[in-house]
Amino acid sequence: MDYLSFEAYGCIAERDSIDEPYWAWAITNDSLKFKVMFNTHCSALFKDSVNIDNYKIEVFLQDTNNIVSRCVCRHETMFVFRIKSAGTYDLQFYYKAATSDSYIELIRENLKILNASSS
Repeated sequence: MDYLSFEAYGCIAERDSIDEPYWAWAITNDSLKFKVMFNTHCSALFKDSVNIDNYKIEVFLQDTNNIVSRCVCRHETMFVFRIKSAGTYDLQFYYKAATSDSYIELIRENLKILNASSS
């Protein structure tokens, strides 16, 4: 598995905030697309990092904006990976708020990928 990209879509103003973090994933061609939706303050700015070790994927997202607004909204983020081999992947997503000293685990899931590219 190779990490390809990260996109932050920012506040989704037309939708209400959500009670719990939500995630979804899809496979398109040879890519795994992993979307995470969660609440945080409206002015959040994100920095991402990813660790991949065999079939374990750890995604870290940190809010780097120390000027925290009072407004809270739903944010959507997308992570894209290139699949190199089939198998069961342990995916973990961690978030660190701007006002926090540590990351918290928001999502942990086993993803079963049946087919993979031979590239």
